[in-house]
Formats: sequence, structure tokens, C-alpha cells
Amino acid sequence: MHKKRTQKSLIVFGILTALSGRACWCAEEVSAPPLFLTEALGKAVENNPSIVRLRLEGAKLAEKLAGARTRRLPAFNVDIFASQQLRDVDFFFRRGVFGAFPGMGPVPPVDSHIVTGKVPTAIVNARIVQPLSQQHIIGLNLRQLELQIAANEQKLRAERQKVISDVKKAYYAVLLTENGLKAARQGIELFNELNRVTREYVVQKVALQSDRLDVETRLARTEYEALVLEDQMATQKQQLNMLLGRAVDTSFSVTPLEDPRPEGLELSELRRRALEQRPELREALVRQEQAELDRRIKRAERIPEVSLSLSYFSPLNFNEMLPTHITGVGVVFKWEVYDWGRRKRELAEKSLTIEQARSGLEEARSLVVIDVEAKYRKVQQASQLLRIAQLVGERAGENLRVASNKYKQQFSLLKDVLQAQTELEQSRFQNEQALLSFWTAQADLEKALGEEK
Repeated sequence: MHKKRTQKSLIVFGILTALSGRACWCAEEVSAPPLFLTEALGKAVENNPSIVRLRLEGAKLAEKLAGARTRRLPAFNVDIFASQQLRDVDFFFRRGVFGAFPGMGPVPPVDSHIVTGKVPTAIVNARIVQPLSQQHIIGLNLRQLELQIAANEQKLRAERQKVISDVKKAYYAVLLTENGLKAARQGIELFNELNRVTREYVVQKVALQSDRLDVETRLARTEYEALVLEDQMATQKQQLNMLLGRAVDTSFSVTPLEDPRPEGLELSELRRRALEQRPELREALVRQEQAELDRRIKRAERIPEVSLSLSYFSPLNFNEMLPTHITGVGVVFKWEVYDWGRRKRELAEKSLTIEQARSGLEEARSLVVIDVEAKYRKVQQASQLLRIAQLVGERAGENLRVASNKYKQQFSLLKDVLQAQTELEQSRFQNEQALLSFWTAQADLEKALGEEK
């Protein structure tokens, strides 16, 4: 009997020792191609749908700016009015309307009617207009478009930072879920072996029926946890694929990361970097400049429009007495003399918009400082929580080692060893959650600093 108990002790002790040392298990073969974090970030920056849309918006604004620059050049306009006369055009000239000449007398000598028949006619009016005084307001509008491009660039930077942060969090979540799934599968394998051994010992009357039921319960619970983790990882991988801008069913595996190392930077330095780099602040500055430029454009509307014009006029298929080619060069002047105070009110509105933009800039600075300090404190908290989880894990591992030795010497029951193993698994879960919390907090801090890495 003593020999059987010794054999039982050694087998169970070997199983539990293997269960407590996850690192000694060889990683299961993964057929999916590995996806490194740096590779995932590169794919996301290049192919993420929201980034692609903002990049296309920037291309649209660039084309709009190029088209607006042509406003500085001469405009060529041709108007042709072709028609079919519905009634005769009757020209009446009184006698001598063109004067009287020696030897000829009055021209025409008698009252005359000249009738144009009901024939197709056309009037051609061509103009070449070069804006002169409008060059100033055209330049202001071009600058406004350039500021729109700059604002879109800051939106693109902010979206890149958001996507990079989201990809990091999604990658970390997949990595920890995959690690948990590997551990659960190893636990299933070990609990199956423990269940087999316990059944044999129940038959041999060296183990209790409750021991077998306890092992089977833990096996079922571990199988359920593995199923939940499989489903969770499938969803997480789909979400990560969507962030990368590729098919959601693309197969991949994640790779282990280095141990987290908190940056040893002072809070004042982090605030300075954030105020220099955050795209929200740069966009707010652009918005303020846009508001000031809008007011300048509104003021420029008071300037009269002066253009140099070359025109050509030709009536076709009318009576031959009409001139067929009329060409002239001159100046076109347009000015709204009185506007009933409209421009004054519109200018006041633009001034209020400037005040709003300035207030928004100050608010954005305050929000950035608050955000950076909050994220910094989260990193400090997560770092401390990770340290606690590591210590708890070390203690649980030591408790399992002691319980296993006691069981080997028949100084404790199997349930004590299983309880110690449960505590170890719980500590590992807490450690992984603390690690995820730290990585997430670190990614949030990098985003709060306005960094793209």
C-alpha cells in the first residue's frame, strides 16, 4: 500500500510541477504567419480606412488649391446666341439721317426701310478678362485653402496616433488572450492526465470519489475557459485585421514582446512634449489663423473690382449694313456703393469667430495638460499594480511548491495541492491583466504626448 501511495505521489507531483511551470512546455505549432507589432503598425498607417479617407481628403484639397490658383490668370469667355427670326427685323432710316454731302445731297435721299428676312442669325460675344484689383482677395482665398490643407494634415496626424494606439491595444489583447489559451490547453491536457490517474486510484481504493469529481470539475471549467478564450481571440483578431485595413478573416499569429519598461521622464518634460506635438493644438492654431483670414477676406470685399478686358462682338447673318466685327479693349469697373450695413455686420461676426477660436485654443491647451497628467498617473498606477501581481505570482508558485512537497511526503491532501494550483492560475491571470493594463496605459500616454511610434 505504501508503494502505491508513493507511486501516486510521484505521478501527481510530476503533473502539478509541470502545470506550475508553464515555460517548460513547448509552444504549440502555429501554422498562421507571424505578425510583428511594428509590421502591424506599418500596415495600419498605410491601409487603415479612416486614415485612407483623410489622405484622400488631403488630395482633394490639393486639387482644389491648384484649380483656385488659375483664378489669377485671364478668363476666356465666349457667348454665342443662335436663333431663328420669327418676324422680320425692320430698320428705318429717315432722309438725310447720315448727313448731306456736296454733289450727293442728303443720305439717304428718301426715307428708307431695310428689312431682314426670317433667316437663322447668331450673335457672337467673346471676352478676355484679366483681374487686377481682385488679385489681393484671390491670394487671401488661396491662403485659406492652404490652411484647410494644414488643418486636414493635423486631423490625419491625430487619426494616425489614434489608430496606432488602437492597434497596440488590440495587439496586446490578442497576445495575452493567446497566452491564456495556450495555458488553458496545457491545463486541459494535464487535468486529463490527472483525471486518468485519479480514476485508477479510486478503483484501487487509494483516492476518494470526491477527488475524482473535483478533478473532473476543474477539467470542465478549464475546457469552458478555453472555449471562451478561443471565441474572444477570434473576435479580437477580426478587430485587429479591420484596423489594419485588410480582410477580417486574414490568419495570423502574434509574437511575444519585451518586458515593459516605464519611461523615466519627468512630468514637466511630458507636458512640454505634448504641448509641442499634439495635433489638436496645431489644428486649433490653424483654426485661429483661418478665422483671422476670414475677416481679412471680408474686409477685402470693399475693394472695387477692376479688370482689364478685351472684347469682340459680331452679329452674323443680319443685314449687311450692320457691322460684323466690333473689337475693343478697356477697363471693367464694378463696385457696390451702398450695402445697408451688411458688410459691417458680417465683419463683426468674423471678429467674434476669432474670439471663439482663441478661447478654443486656450481650452485645448488646458485639456492637453490634464490628459497628459491623467495618463501619466495611470501608467504609474499600472506599473505598481504589475509589480504587485508579479509578487503575488511568485508567492503562489512558492505555495504550490511547498504544497506539492507536503503531498509527496503525505503531509497534505490532494485538494490542498489543487487549491494551491488554483491560486497560481488566478495569480497568472491577474498578472496578465496587470500587464495588459500597463501596456494599454503606456499606449494611451504615447497618444497623449502626440507621438507616432
